[in-house]
Amino acid sequence: MPSICVKGDSRLSAIGPLGITFSAVGTLLAGAAITKFRPSARILAFWNVVVVVISAVCIASYAFLGCQVGDSYGATDHTGL
Repeated sequence: MPSICVKGDSRLSAIGPLGITFSAVGTLLAGAAITKFRPSARILAFWNVVVVVISAVCIASYAFLGCQVGDSYGATDHTGL
Protein backbone atom coordinates (compact mmCIF):
# COMPACT_ATOMS: atom_id res chain seq x y z
CA MET A 1 0.00 0.00 0.00
CA PRO A 2 1.61 3.31 -1.05
CA SER A 3 2.01 6.14 1.43
CA ILE A 4 -0.41 9.04 1.19
CA CYS A 5 2.17 11.83 1.11
CA VAL A 6 5.38 11.34 -0.82
CA LYS A 7 8.22 13.80 -0.28
CA GLY A 8 8.50 16.01 -3.33
CA ASP A 9 4.99 15.17 -4.54
CA SER A 10 4.05 17.80 -7.14
CA ARG A 11 0.40 17.75 -6.05
CA LEU A 12 1.43 19.35 -2.76
CA SER A 13 3.13 22.35 -4.37
CA ALA A 14 -0.12 24.38 -4.41
CA ILE A 15 -0.73 24.17 -0.65
CA GLY A 16 1.34 27.27 0.26
CA PRO A 17 -0.14 29.66 -2.33
CA LEU A 18 -3.61 28.28 -1.66
CA GLY A 19 -3.32 29.00 2.07
CA ILE A 20 -2.07 32.53 1.40
CA THR A 21 -4.93 33.11 -1.05
CA PHE A 22 -7.57 32.04 1.47
CA SER A 23 -5.94 34.18 4.17
CA ALA A 24 -6.01 37.21 1.87
CA VAL A 25 -9.64 36.61 0.90
CA GLY A 26 -10.62 36.22 4.56
CA THR A 27 -8.84 39.46 5.49
CA LEU A 28 -10.55 41.35 2.66
CA LEU A 29 -13.98 39.96 3.58
CA ALA A 30 -13.44 40.84 7.24
CA GLY A 31 -12.47 44.38 6.25
CA ALA A 32 -15.57 44.69 4.08
CA ALA A 33 -17.80 43.42 6.90
CA ILE A 34 -16.24 45.85 9.39
CA THR A 35 -16.71 48.73 6.94
CA LYS A 36 -20.33 47.80 6.20
CA PHE A 37 -21.58 47.03 9.72
CA ARG A 38 -19.34 49.44 11.72
CA PRO A 39 -19.20 47.37 14.94
CA SER A 40 -17.88 49.01 18.09
CA ALA A 41 -14.35 48.39 19.34
CA ARG A 42 -15.76 46.32 22.22
CA ILE A 43 -17.56 43.96 19.81
CA LEU A 44 -14.46 43.62 17.62
CA ALA A 45 -12.31 42.84 20.67
CA PHE A 46 -14.85 40.23 21.83
CA TRP A 47 -14.88 38.70 18.34
CA ASN A 48 -11.08 38.49 18.36
CA VAL A 49 -11.15 36.67 21.70
CA VAL A 50 -13.75 34.20 20.36
CA VAL A 51 -11.67 33.49 17.24
CA VAL A 52 -8.45 33.01 19.24
CA VAL A 53 -10.15 30.61 21.68
CA ILE A 54 -11.64 28.55 18.84
CA SER A 55 -8.26 28.50 17.06
CA ALA A 56 -6.44 27.43 20.23
CA VAL A 57 -8.92 24.61 20.85
CA CYS A 58 -8.55 23.39 17.27
CA ILE A 59 -4.75 23.51 17.36
CA ALA A 60 -4.67 21.77 20.76
CA SER A 61 -6.97 19.06 19.40
CA TYR A 62 -4.27 18.12 16.87
CA ALA A 63 -2.37 16.54 19.77
CA PHE A 64 -5.13 13.95 20.11
CA LEU A 65 -5.35 13.03 16.43
CA GLY A 66 -3.48 10.01 15.19
CA CYS A 67 -3.57 6.54 13.76
CA GLN A 68 -3.54 3.28 15.60
CA VAL A 69 -0.36 1.28 15.09
CA GLY A 70 -1.96 -1.19 12.71
CA ASP A 71 -3.53 1.56 10.59
CA SER A 72 -0.25 3.26 9.64
CA TYR A 73 1.72 2.25 6.56
CA GLY A 74 4.96 0.60 7.54
CA ALA A 75 4.22 0.72 11.27
CA THR A 76 5.16 -2.14 13.53
CA ASP A 77 4.07 -3.04 17.03
CA HIS A 78 6.42 -3.17 20.02
CA THR A 79 7.65 -6.64 19.02
CA GLY A 80 9.02 -5.34 15.73
CA LEU A 81 6.73 -7.51 13.60
